[in-house]
Amino acid sequence: MSSLKEFRKNIGLKQYEAAKLLGISKDYLNMLENGRRTPSTKLISEMGKLYDAPPEDIFLIINRTYCSETPGTQNIK
Repeated sequence: MSSLKEFRKNIGLKQYEAAKLLGISKDYLNMLENGRRTPSTKLISEMGKLYDAPPEDIFLIINRTYCSETPGTQNIK
């Protein structure tokens, strides 16, 4: 998978449904999916369980999304 949104859609959940299962707001999940916020390690673990993916994969996707969306971080590899 290449994005959190793809993970969510792959298991057939709408954004508000995934947010409810994760115990966060829909707006916060939207910010995570669009690279405007970074989750706690606990939330990364919960996302891994929900999306049936290793937390390491979730972490890498979040960092890649954050770096591509945050000004001044585009060249960070």
